[in-house]
Amino acid sequence: MSCVTRIAAYLLGIAAMLLGLPGATLARIELEPVQHVYPDSTYQEIQQAIDNGGTVYFHRLTRLTGQYGEYDQIASSTPDVPATSMAAARDKGFFIGKFGKDVDIIGILAPNGSRPKINGGTVVFRVGIFARMGILGLPVNFRIENLELANPDMADAPLMKSRIGIMVVSVLGAQSIINNCKFTIIGKQTDPGHQNNHSVAIWYYLVNSSSATPPVNGARIDITNNTVIASGVHEGIHVDNYWPVTPGYTAPRTFVSNNTLHLRNLCGYPNQNGTNGATVGAGILVVGNLSDSIVTNNAITGDGRSPGLTPRVESVAVRLGRAGAAGTGSGDQSLSNVTVAGNDFSSFASDFHLLIGSVVVGSTIGRNSIGPADRAGVMCDGHDNQFVNNHFYGPYLGWAPPASGPGLFWFTTISSNNTVEATKLNGPSEGADICGQVLDESVAANNIRGYEKCR
Repeated sequence: MSCVTRIAAYLLGIAAMLLGLPGATLARIELEPVQHVYPDSTYQEIQQAIDNGGTVYFHRLTRLTGQYGEYDQIASSTPDVPATSMAAARDKGFFIGKFGKDVDIIGILAPNGSRPKINGGTVVFRVGIFARMGILGLPVNFRIENLELANPDMADAPLMKSRIGIMVVSVLGAQSIINNCKFTIIGKQTDPGHQNNHSVAIWYYLVNSSSATPPVNGARIDITNNTVIASGVHEGIHVDNYWPVTPGYTAPRTFVSNNTLHLRNLCGYPNQNGTNGATVGAGILVVGNLSDSIVTNNAITGDGRSPGLTPRVESVAVRLGRAGAAGTGSGDQSLSNVTVAGNDFSSFASDFHLLIGSVVVGSTIGRNSIGPADRAGVMCDGHDNQFVNNHFYGPYLGWAPPASGPGLFWFTTISSNNTVEATKLNGPSEGADICGQVLDESVAANNIRGYEKCR
């Protein structure tokens, strides 16, 4: 089955859902061979089925007794003890793409919608290149759908690459879909500097590697309808692409939509630079060469703040690019024409809700519901972006004396030509005080209606 046919069927399914057609779901063409695995299948049987490619159905009932069971093949009896060897670490997850075969991994749902449950594993599903483990995966199309990935553990080496649900490294096929999965992750709490905590539910790490080829031209990434319940992680969903922009090359188009994340106590790590030496933990992070990305209709709840950690952690609902003028030196490239719209963060407490990096250009951030923040609702280093019809909830005291914040918008000295329109605070009849709620350090470089009287 050609990739073009699969993508066309998928897009038709999306169109049907948007039109509200009865019974419309994401179109899926069953790939051959069709294989079935069960809670009492061996690790080797499951990995072999994935290696064969095609469609692999995960059942909830055991093969031998027909009773409900869970998948414990990669679970560890000592989840906080590092693996004693790389061979042991390899057995702590399933690998996709080792032989370059496309695969759909589909859980068979119960009548009540519950999913087959996979317990443990340092990284439950690995896609791509893991050279230290001797895995040099090839670009493949894959789908992971209707599975519950519960409590991945720390038994990997190095520790920083563990407690991850799905991780895609260096290579990418034309289409990858992660849909309707549930992730439950408790990140590492014992590292005083939280430097090794790279726990995350879904991580695309498309790094320029000598042993890899760039993602397929015009590839598509869909992360949709998933549920993430996590504490002590550095991100819920993380997508980055550090392959350089070249003539004729279209970076992966990324869609992060209709996901629900409940997060507590986000942690950071060193190269996610925040303000004044802080690190950053985010609900959703999009960085690198990923222009035209879409982040829509996601809900984030909980409390992402982690007081008392050193270095300090800044929690964020959504982050685009990295902070400060140094963002371009950290692998970031122009992140243009991104849409962040229709998201609901009104029940999420954090330091910031939106961090817009210096490489973010010509993007639209609109119709989002934004909850309380300790530092600012939005902090922006970028330029030529539109902030339209965002609705803020919470005790935003503003920066007008005698208040000292937080306010709704903080535009830094390197930001320029951003616009703010139709902002609401707490209720539809209560507008925002522009002078008190906008801090523009750019010396009139931004276009904020009504702000000229505040200078």
